[in-house]
Amino acid sequence: MSLIIFALVLSAFSFKPTEDPSKSNALQFFINGFVGYGMSNFELDEAVGDLDQASYIPGGLQFLYLAGSNFRVGAETEICLSEFKCEDSRNNNELEVSLNMIGLVVQYFPAEAFFLRGGVGSYSGSGEYYDDYYGSTGKGDIESGLGFNLGAGYITNVSNNFYGGIEGIYHIASLELDDSSDTGSYDFNHWSARVFFGIAF
Repeated sequence: MSLIIFALVLSAFSFKPTEDPSKSNALQFFINGFVGYGMSNFELDEAVGDLDQASYIPGGLQFLYLAGSNFRVGAETEICLSEFKCEDSRNNNELEVSLNMIGLVVQYFPAEAFFLRGGVGSYSGSGEYYDDYYGSTGKGDIESGLGFNLGAGYITNVSNNFYGGIEGIYHIASLELDDSSDTGSYDFNHWSARVFFGIAF
């Protein structure tokens, strides 16, 4: 399913730009909204058991400023529009996780339309666990913690000052649960492919 979505997104941006992508280099500020599709790469065995990885739908906003001919710097925030739903097929248990991120990002353009990106931010969230065997549920928060992300993308002018693009991003975050009896940290790593549209001025 994820491969199909990724292929559709790539084909949507394979057209020749209506304007030279370098036109955006004369502009200073960039604001865009994005939505995507991704998968978890959690390591939660010691906390809740051997759960399958799950998909999610991220959405958010990004604010960037041109800092030199090849760099853009700024801030971004991402939330879960659709939570991760990790299942344990052996016991029919399920863990729903919602993660949020707010942080700083740097984009480097080695070419006019392609960029590499890196970011650092504060990750936090919440989880809800369903135990089918005992017929019980449990809710808890995921404490805020520092995380990092890396990725790459493609950008193109759509018309006038409007632009769009796609980027792939991998998040690395080791976070603690809001549980006084569990002081360990767990990997809440995940990745996504984002489609973004914005305005430059």
